Amino acid sequence: MCPHMCVTKGEAMQSIAGAKADLAEVMRRATGERAIPGIVIAVGESGRTLYLGHDGWAQTVPKRRPLGLDTVFDLASLTKVVATTTLAMMAFDVGALEFEAPISRYLTEFSGREAGEATVRQLMRHTAGFIWWRPYYRQCSSREEVLRAIYAEDLVTPPGTNRRYSDLSYILLGEIVSRLAERPLDQLSTERVFEPLGMSETVFNPTGDLRERCAATELDGETGEPIRGIVHDENARAMGGVSGHAGLFSTAYDLTKFARCLLRRGVPLITETAFSTMMTKEEDEEGARWLGWVANSKSGALSEIFGPRAFGHTGFTGTSMWMDPDEDAFIIVLTNGVHPKRRDDDAVMQTRFESYRAGLSLVRAYRAEGL
Repeated sequence: MCPHMCVTKGEAMQSIAGAKADLAEVMRRATGERAIPGIVIAVGESGRTLYLGHDGWAQTVPKRRPLGLDTVFDLASLTKVVATTTLAMMAFDVGALEFEAPISRYLTEFSGREAGEATVRQLMRHTAGFIWWRPYYRQCSSREEVLRAIYAEDLVTPPGTNRRYSDLSYILLGEIVSRLAERPLDQLSTERVFEPLGMSETVFNPTGDLRERCAATELDGETGEPIRGIVHDENARAMGGVSGHAGLFSTAYDLTKFARCLLRRGVPLITETAFSTMMTKEEDEEGARWLGWVANSKSGALSEIFGPRAFGHTGFTGTSMWMDPDEDAFIIVLTNGVHPKRRDDDAVMQTRFESYRAGLSLVRAYRAEGL
């Protein structure tokens, strides 16, 4: 006789169907009342993907283009964690990179200056003291020119005294890992991260079919045409589309492979030591961080959704991914929220939060019945 607390197979399937319906409703609301052009959501565990869904359009002006599960998105700042942070942890694993070392050890352009005293760890924590952003693309037309301009920057706060999210820190970190390996960042990312995980549709500067499948971002200020398959971030564009802070393109399906790797504590890319080092949390009034990744803070907006060990990141174009080790769950939300123009991101933020809640409900519904 089944105790009254037991759930029948039919009830379990109904709960799963309900959670999937909730995710579909999140997407309909996003592309309807919130006017986000298109969205793809992926939900899963370390061993499998439980849900892949999509709604809306890859492009709406000057004409509509369909969006599918194979749509390629400009990941924007997810580049910082998917490519650059991972490569930094791999360099740490083999003893090539020391997080407490001053950046002048790896970037001699900073030798003898206060900026050179900032450590690699501070770059990854966004506490190095660099300004968060500057429009280098207005004066620079090559990777070398942008880097020279950054090497000339002075700090705005002393190293380690203030947390200021900074693209400059990750542009520099990307240059460090590239120099250590003596390989361009895009080739290094493909060889050491994407190919081992089977992420064949994750690239900088997509071409051919991948470029055709890209979701559009903003309208180009000069031509009026949608930017598609070209990095949205102007500084990354000035650097030839390859930078440690932005430039990566991918699909939801490819990112599920990366998320599952992280839920397996970095296997097969990094060791347990490296993963444990990466997940050491630092928290202050500005929030909490792992190395590279945003950590779930006690007072943060996601504290009521995810557990204390959850981590994730977002991208300006409307992308995000969060992993919760305690739930063995990942939720990936990809949108082209800056198409046809950038806007207040409240719509994207609310869609993310609703996706996270519905995604965790789906994972729990499967697990409740051992499915």
